[in-house]
Amino acid sequence: MITVSAHSLINCNKIHNTWSENHVYYIPSLVIQILGVGIGVGMYLGGVGVAYAACTALSIYITAEAILITYLLHREPPSPPKRKRGENEEEIEPVFSMIIGEEAVPIGEDATASLYEYLTIQEIGNMALVNVHGSQHANTAFLLRAKQFGYKGKSIEKAKQHLAILLKGVKILAKDDYLLESHTVCYDTLFRQRVDSEATLELLFSLSEADKYYLKFQLEAALLRYTQQGKSQLVYTLLVLGADPNCAQGKPLLNAVEEGNPAVIKILLKAGANPNCTNEHGFTPLYLNTSDPAITKLLLKHEANKEYRHPLTLKRAVDYARSRGHIATVQLLQQSSKEG
Repeated sequence: MITVSAHSLINCNKIHNTWSENHVYYIPSLVIQILGVGIGVGMYLGGVGVAYAACTALSIYITAEAILITYLLHREPPSPPKRKRGENEEEIEPVFSMIIGEEAVPIGEDATASLYEYLTIQEIGNMALVNVHGSQHANTAFLLRAKQFGYKGKSIEKAKQHLAILLKGVKILAKDDYLLESHTVCYDTLFRQRVDSEATLELLFSLSEADKYYLKFQLEAALLRYTQQGKSQLVYTLLVLGADPNCAQGKPLLNAVEEGNPAVIKILLKAGANPNCTNEHGFTPLYLNTSDPAITKLLLKHEANKEYRHPLTLKRAVDYARSRGHIATVQLLQQSSKEG
């Protein structure tokens, strides 16, 4: 029995490590553990030897865990919400069929206005191309759909850009093996490699608060990697999906500054990244890249503290820039001090 228990435990641990943080796994697993301990204690108090009671409890625990994990690994993923065509779906469907794909044709203005609510993002684009009189309806539809997926502005063009980045970002993230292996929620949503990226977005934005909480940690792990790689569109997508720009004590911004990527830095700062976070050595972003005045200017614009002094050297960022011979940055920091 000891041999069987040990063998089962080794095989089970590989799966256990992947699922241990998932709330769907955690609660049943806790019940199983309590049950196993209870049986072991009961057998011991009943006069059975300690070793035999422990091995029996362990076997019960591992068997129940294996059954639970097998179920979780093979359960059906949640389905994306079905887009409704409205109460008059039978009447709309013939007209709707004319606007799908590249062969979209013009239709009446009244019908255009009533249909946009039920179209996908690509279909809205098709309609806008062939229905000049319906362009305003298309713009409104783009804006509403963008707000559904986390956009907070009012610009139509930026709303379209927001949607384009998200759709492309989700498609790329669906191939991220690390995310696929690290969390159930990711596996069930982003990482089923759905053809329809918009359906994936709808599913992600309809997750329960508990699922969003657990998904957040995996998105932030991806954020740390993609800020190092300078993948601005993926960084933007991850932030919209719920990653915290200040996770890991501000590491995403520190990564972006060290890599010298203004596009990623700007995205992080606009998302609320703290420009005065410090790394493990006590340096703020202003210290980490004094060679690029554009980055320094961007950090100052978002209220980076130019008067901060390193706790050991007591030097400011301007002192480090001067010692490295980065004259343009020195001048920028000095000018900012005069204005401030």
